[in-house]
Amino acid sequence: MALSSPPADPPSTTTQRVYLALRRDIERGVLAPGVALDLTQLATQHAVSKIPVREALRQLDAEGLVQLHPRRPATVRTLEGQALHELYELRVLLEVSALKYAMPQYTDVHRARLRAALQSLLAQRDPTGWAEHDARIHELLYAPAARPRLLAWIGQLRRDVDRYRVTHLMVTPRIIDRQNNEMSELVLAAVGADATRATAALRNHLRGAMRVFIRGVQAAQQSQA
Repeated sequence: MALSSPPADPPSTTTQRVYLALRRDIERGVLAPGVALDLTQLATQHAVSKIPVREALRQLDAEGLVQLHPRRPATVRTLEGQALHELYELRVLLEVSALKYAMPQYTDVHRARLRAALQSLLAQRDPTGWAEHDARIHELLYAPAARPRLLAWIGQLRRDVDRYRVTHLMVTPRIIDRQNNEMSELVLAAVGADATRATAALRNHLRGAMRVFIRGVQAAQQSQA
């Protein structure tokens, strides 16, 4: 599985502008997995010729976000269960590492922010709002690690996962309750400086999310078959 790179610098060319726009739409689920990417339609949509669109699609193909096909339109790449499993295992490796770097740097102010963020998460029942609060806690957990490259890869892996979650996973109250319990265990261990318990809770949280997510993707694919 190709691991997509962190977002590129601000666009300096027409190709880069189209590339960033398409990448953003893929990451947000606007262009869902499996969708055909018609060259003429995209050129019209972005008010450019076909040449920068073709180059942008080649960049996205190299990053594993798009799949090019001979004699037919490119498609937004669809991940199977094994590839999703790999994404989550990479998240476990990187996020556990980031948490280990971050925890010794926590201040009392940062611990207070984590506790407040957890309370906000627990009070949130709207799936979209809940996902945003969940992402915020993950960012707070790792930010003090002060490892920019590591944090950039973590952010990109999360975006790679989220673009499938937008289209394939219905977040139910039951899922929210289970994830909240896992997140509570993680945050309380982290602010309590219990690295062993915190890293175990993080692994459990991510792997539990992976299992739920893969089941959702498989169910969506079966319904489309």
